[in-house]
Amino acid sequence: MIIKNKIISILPKNWFGDKQHKSRTFCILVLLLYIQTSFGIILQKEVHASSDIQQIIIDKNTEIRLDSGWEFYWNALIVPGGFKGKEPYVITALKNWTKFKLPTIGNLPSFGYATYRLCIALPKERPHVSLRIPKAYSSSKLWINGTLISEIGHVGKTKESTLHRRHSQIIPLSTEATIFEIVIQVSNYYHIKAGFDKPILLGSSAHIYNIKSRFMVADMLFIGCIGFMGLFFLFFFLFY
Repeated sequence: MIIKNKIISILPKNWFGDKQHKSRTFCILVLLLYIQTSFGIILQKEVHASSDIQQIIIDKNTEIRLDSGWEFYWNALIVPGGFKGKEPYVITALKNWTKFKLPTIGNLPSFGYATYRLCIALPKERPHVSLRIPKAYSSSKLWINGTLISEIGHVGKTKESTLHRRHSQIIPLSTEATIFEIVIQVSNYYHIKAGFDKPILLGSSAHIYNIKSRFMVADMLFIGCIGFMGLFFLFFFLFY
């Protein structure tokens, strides 16, 4: 029994006092971060697309980033069918609107509301495709071809009327249509960022859901490893 107590008391001292063990612990943490990041990476054909992508061959590994050609309407919540006679402030990428510099306004503030709109044309011959909509800052409302698909939180024109919620979503697209109008309203009175900071992804439904599954597994693996390390150090703290 004396020997066991001696081993328990010596091991933590050697572990935390030895520079080699500190280096190993640091390497383990870096490895966990690498695993969490790289686990979601798969081989794919990535395409940066404008609104007309009918000439692109979409297969099971194609990933199209809808990162350009977005109409941006500042301080306006426009519904489908209401764009006639309205000019967008700018044609831009789907990104954090605080990075926009509008001709007559300058840099935009974080708090406010806006509408994004993009029309895309897809080839008729294609697999079943879906959109992966990233998290918006901080509430959003989505229409596709005039149909309301989702509202995350509540989009409003004031802080009091806005309910802030954030999560990503996967939206399957109709197999019959080739032309799609995507309209997204966003309002933010909560976060320093505003709008989107990642592009919408378009790809085969199997590919899009595979991305989601891989990131979920990576997150669970990362959380499990962090939990194990927490129990490991708690054990030595209690018996030190």
